[in-house]
Formats: sequence, structure tokens, C-alpha cells
Amino acid sequence: MPSCFKPWILLVWVIAMQEYVMTNKLEKLFKIISAPNSNNRVVNAFLDGEGKGVAINDKKDGQTALHAAVLEDNAGVVECLLQHNADKEGLDNHLWTPLMAAVLYKREKSLEVLLKYKAKTDMSYPTSGDAILSTAVSNGYTNIVKSLLNHGMDPKNVKSTTGLPMVHLAAMKGHVGTVEALLEHEAKSNKGRQTTSISEIANNMNAIQWAVDHGNVAVMRVLMKYDRDAENKIKNDLLYEDGSTLLLEAAQSGQLEVVKALVEEYGANVELKGDKNWNNTPLHFAREFARRDTAKYLEKKIKEKQ
Repeated sequence: MPSCFKPWILLVWVIAMQEYVMTNKLEKLFKIISAPNSNNRVVNAFLDGEGKGVAINDKKDGQTALHAAVLEDNAGVVECLLQHNADKEGLDNHLWTPLMAAVLYKREKSLEVLLKYKAKTDMSYPTSGDAILSTAVSNGYTNIVKSLLNHGMDPKNVKSTTGLPMVHLAAMKGHVGTVEALLEHEAKSNKGRQTTSISEIANNMNAIQWAVDHGNVAVMRVLMKYDRDAENKIKNDLLYEDGSTLLLEAAQSGQLEVVKALVEEYGANVELKGDKNWNNTPLHFAREFARRDTAKYLEKKIKEKQ
């Protein structure tokens, strides 16, 4: 060995070569994951063969291999990576876990695998502050919501960043399927129909009143299916605490289709007066606020009763 040889030079060279090999392995893994024909067999063969020992949780372009597989929504590859010790709670450059990415980007198949492997669901997105369930509800991702609920998430423990209950948030966004998924889940949990989340006050208006006031008949119908309180008030000519009825609110807002549904499907009393600030008939409020079509419909219904 030449006297000028320095052992540390060899050590540096060996380390550099190892890093080069590992980097190449990681890049190849990402290419395999993103390939159109990628599947768990191909990934498994690579990880057990040429790519053995790859730093599977290292990042490339800000994400881990598991994040990349989730975005491809390749459930088989996601499971293969998890079986090879991919970190299901690893963070990308957005500080999202793979499950957070699956929810936000609506990767339903990947989400199911991550939930199967017990990935954490009690997380919030750092930028918006929204919880995972709240994000899915707000976007109307009904299947995502169902998956989260089926794996133990309790919507009663989650509020939007503005303090809305999940049913109210779904109703405000007009996501009929999501509203029904939440209500079905709570009905099963309580072994029957319930009213808790529907009647919970948020911004001084409950979910069904919001649907009525904004003319969302489809959401109103779903809420009515599960809301004994609203149903009983209509059947028994009862008023809400503020002295209103759903029909009075719909008439004042000029929501003709809602008015028709309340009268024809639920038997709302067209002549029932409210109380307090609502101390008059639906027809009075329709006329006062120049809701001509609604007023004409109510006039017709009153004549039919006479």
C-alpha cells in the first residue's frame, strides 16, 4: 500500500457509493410506483430483490413512497409498502400523513388500506385547521365519510373550524348523500331515529331550518326522515322556540318548492300563525316580502281548504 494512502479517503468513497446506490434504489421505487402497470407483485419483487434495503421512508420531491402510492390510489401497492415497514404516519412536505392525503385527494381505495392498518384519523390539516372528517364532509366525499365512520370516527366529537356540527356542515354545503351517511351512522349508533345532531344549534339556526331557508328541498327531505322533532312540530302545529314554523320561514324566503313539499308531503298547516316576531300566517309573510309565486300557491291551498 502506498505511503500516501489515506484510509479516510476510502471510507468517504464507500459512503458516497452507498448513498448513490440507495438514492438510485429510491428513485427506481418511485418510478415503479408511478408506472401505469404498477402492482403489488412488481413492487414486492423489487423490494425483496434489487431494491432490498432501500430507505423506504426517505422522501423524493417532498413525499415518501407511501404518499406516492396513495396518490396513485393503488391499494395493492399501498399494502405492499406497509408490509415492508413503510411509515403510515410519515409526513410529506405539507406535513400530511398518507391518510390525510388520501382524504383530501379522495383516494378511496388507498384510504381503506390505511384504515385497515390503523392509521391515525384524529388529525387536522396544518394550513386550514380542518379535521380529517370535517374536510371529507365539507367536500361531500360521501364514501370517504362512510369509511371513516365505519372505522370508529365519531362525528359528535368533530366540529368545523367555525364550530358547526358535521350534519349541519354537510347540509349547508348541500351534500345530500353525506348528510344521509352521517344520519344513518348516528341512527345505527343509537339503535333508532335520533334528533341530537340535527337539532343542535349553530349560528342560531339548526340544519333543517337552514335547508328550508336556502331552498334545498333534497337536504330537507333527508333531514326530515331522521328528525322526529321537525316532523312532530308539523303534525301537531307546534312552533320553534323563536315562534316560527318551517312553513313560515319558507314562505318569507320565497322558497316555493320547499313550501310545496312542506304542504303536500308533510301536511304543514297553511293557516297556522306563528308567535313573537312570526305572529302571522305564511301567506302574510309571502305577501309582505313580495314572494308572489309563493303567495299565489298559498292562496290556492287556503281556498281548497274552505
